[in-house]
Amino acid sequence: MKKIALTLIATSLLAIGSANAQVATSKVYGGVEFGTASLDNETGNVTSAMVRSYGGSASATQDASVGIGRVFGGYTVNDNLSWEIGYAQSSNFGLNATGRSGGGTNYSISASAKFSGLDYSAVIRPDVSTGWNNLFARVGFTNYKADTTGSVVVSGTTYSASSNESGKGNILGLGYDSDIGNGLKFRAALTRFTKVAGDSDNSGTVYSVGLLKSF
Repeated sequence: MKKIALTLIATSLLAIGSANAQVATSKVYGGVEFGTASLDNETGNVTSAMVRSYGGSASATQDASVGIGRVFGGYTVNDNLSWEIGYAQSSNFGLNATGRSGGGTNYSISASAKFSGLDYSAVIRPDVSTGWNNLFARVGFTNYKADTTGSVVVSGTTYSASSNESGKGNILGLGYDSDIGNGLKFRAALTRFTKVAGDSDNSGTVYSVGLLKSF
């Protein structure tokens, strides 16, 4: 019985050591992020275009920011490099305008847009020996789709339109992952997106926070 007990203890210790080793060397992780991006104020450009086209006067309002959610997974190649793939989706953001033409016709415009799609990136970190291994730079590309809908009301008659654009863009960012225990980390990041949905005029900087866990 003593021999059996010792064997059980030894086996248990080996199993615990193996489990700890798996946690320590875990290379796969996943997480979620939530962020916000400020939008350029385009109301002046919109009202100027309306007055140029129709005369009279016009005014406009728009959302100042857009919310963005992202789920992602990654693979740690070594202490300095990881590969990440994510799926992001924004909230709807819109613009509304009203005007009166030079001929006295009242009209209004309402438009909203959102984007979604995949991103692929390399996450690059300093050596562990520097003490800054939790800091990272992110570089990669996106494949996003932008959906836009709008309507114009002229003298009580509504005209609607929609468009869909998609294409590749670029990612460049900085962030920090802070250990909070049990393989869980808190992430804070700043990411610059350019050519969103393939349009060189679409760009923005996203400030985000999130959680990630190793598996």
